[in-house]
Amino acid sequence: MTTLKRCALMLCILFGLLGLASLGCGGRQENISTVKNFESYEDLGNYVGRLVKGQGFSLGFGCGAPGSDPGGGSGGDSQTTVQTEGVDESDLVKVDDGFIFTVSYGDSAEIAIVNARDNKTLFIPCDYTPVEFYVWQKKLVVFGTYYLGGQDDSWSTDLPGDFDYADLWDRNNVRVSVYDLSALTPEADLSQLSASDLPLERTVMVPNAEFVTTRRIENQVFLVLRSVNLFNAHGQTYVPRLYDDAGNFEGMLEIEDLFLAPHDGRNLQFVYLLSFDLSARTAVRAQAYFTSADMVYMTEDNLYLAFCKYSTNLPAEERRIQTTVLRFARDGGELTYCNYLLTDGFLTSSLALYERDGALFLALTTGRTLSGVTAGSRTYVRAFDLNSPETRLAECGESEGVGAGYAVAGVSFSEDSCYVTTERESMVYLFDLADPAVTHLISQKRTMGINDYLFDLTGDGTVMLGIGQNKIGNTLRGIRVSIYRRVETEEGDQLTEVARYLNNDLERSVDLGQDYKAFLAWNGRYVFPFRSGRFFYLDQQQMPYEKYQSGALLLDFTGFSADDLPLTSEELVDLEDFGLVHMLAYEEIPDNPYATLDVVKRTVAADGKLYLIGNDRAVCL
Repeated sequence: MTTLKRCALMLCILFGLLGLASLGCGGRQENISTVKNFESYEDLGNYVGRLVKGQGFSLGFGCGAPGSDPGGGSGGDSQTTVQTEGVDESDLVKVDDGFIFTVSYGDSAEIAIVNARDNKTLFIPCDYTPVEFYVWQKKLVVFGTYYLGGQDDSWSTDLPGDFDYADLWDRNNVRVSVYDLSALTPEADLSQLSASDLPLERTVMVPNAEFVTTRRIENQVFLVLRSVNLFNAHGQTYVPRLYDDAGNFEGMLEIEDLFLAPHDGRNLQFVYLLSFDLSARTAVRAQAYFTSADMVYMTEDNLYLAFCKYSTNLPAEERRIQTTVLRFARDGGELTYCNYLLTDGFLTSSLALYERDGALFLALTTGRTLSGVTAGSRTYVRAFDLNSPETRLAECGESEGVGAGYAVAGVSFSEDSCYVTTERESMVYLFDLADPAVTHLISQKRTMGINDYLFDLTGDGTVMLGIGQNKIGNTLRGIRVSIYRRVETEEGDQLTEVARYLNNDLERSVDLGQDYKAFLAWNGRYVFPFRSGRFFYLDQQQMPYEKYQSGALLLDFTGFSADDLPLTSEELVDLEDFGLVHMLAYEEIPDNPYATLDVVKRTVAADGKLYLIGNDRAVCL
């Protein structure tokens, strides 16, 4: 009997046992101190069998409060705002050499390419749903999803007969498509080009997967995916696999590429780490870890996977959220597992992680239970030693706790500073990170509102832009913009608010979004989209549809430097008096009153002009 047949038989038995098992929070924990290879597919199946008999589960938190360092940008084009300089991030809109790349959804999805010089557009039809893009040296890299609704013989022709691949069908799958953009020159007339002039160079497909995120460092792309289903309809553990351009089976990951990641409480999914080279058509490097990944943070040297879960070794009413972070070292396009950390508290987003001078800092809130944030909850900044020889990273410093009873809303790390705001509490906290072992709070400032976005205007943490909602009584309403300075005084560094803008005219509450990549930093201009309220209208067929008061806020700081700001709040600057604030509201398309930019998702700059990007169109301002 072949190895695959033995695996199939054993997993079929496992599937029968699965019906008798229930997922719960009780059961014995396996404490594993290092990453573990599965010795065989049988070993993998046995491990899964133990899990489904009562281990812990993962509780994931999506993107939290935005705020990040700019990805840079010069000339007439803007770039995606990224968390780490030098590490690019895919986005649903990209700009390159005066061309805007986005998605148009109609009867079917299309990639829309707009030439900002003349606003002519070229569409590339897609038999999949594009999600995010990269543009690099005349290559368009599109990450998308596709759904196989039934068996297609053309896909199964070359599949080996020893294993049942029925789980390919009726699954969500991930597709990576690379297009050649050589025909897109500044002089190109898009009305004279067709999709065939931008040929598809390469396709990589991963069935049974969902897109998490990607990062790019020069020509190397790193892709993080999660498995959708652990078992197929026949009770077999779904082993990660790849397909070639023609959809032919390319092979499962070898058993030496499947790992059990170290952490307490198991998560019933694989996390796939894929990497490939954009400059050469080489094989895709792939690993799979039996773990979870809700947040991803990457520097030029390391990639971190983070997720939150409830501790399972306490009674239900006492369980707290814990955070696990797995660290992988990068060498070119290779990722190698190094070590991990497990700590009490939960992260709101990847922006709450920061690597500096051999330490990894986390801004997280402790004390959250199944009932939510408790009165005993506190927010801390903790430091972990990356030079520790141990497989579990040792904590080397912790600040005092702040924000009693509240969770983190916004975080911004810069140089030796960390700014933190908390939910439903009008406070901004400043921590000093110069020495990880003595990380400490140095100042705090009360404001009348909540700062969701925190953005470093100077790059050294001395001047911080905060954007959020204003507070009128106990109600959050409208938009608030504040500028904070870290000022040296005889009593030590102090945090002070030196400039402000308030807008309370917008109807109902304001949704600023939860994606820091929506924030645009471009040549001294700072733009973020918003939508206000939720209204229901009737169309021509008397069918109700939703409409928002949507637009973007532009802060034009060109010709305005930090030296123009006062040092104390007694000389508070009103940004509107300086003409630095502009509302970019756009509600209806003039030639069609029923078509709206109901949600402004992005604001980009191309060829020196600003564009609002909505669900299905780009509007030049």
